[in-house]
Amino acid sequence: MKHKNEESEYQLELLSTFLKDMRLAYGKSQLELANDIGLHRNTMYRIENQKNFTILTLL
Repeated sequence: MKHKNEESEYQLELLSTFLKDMRLAYGKSQLELANDIGLHRNTMYRIENQKNFTILTLL
């Protein structure tokens, strides 16, 4: 059984992968998607590469 922290990390990993896959499916760059949803491109990079982000980053 996974610990709570491991489960949270796994869920963030799934979310990161999903967002990147959807972005690519729509043919958008990180910059285009970031602009569309009101985030900085660097934030999109961090999310997709699972670098220091939480679910609050997306709110």
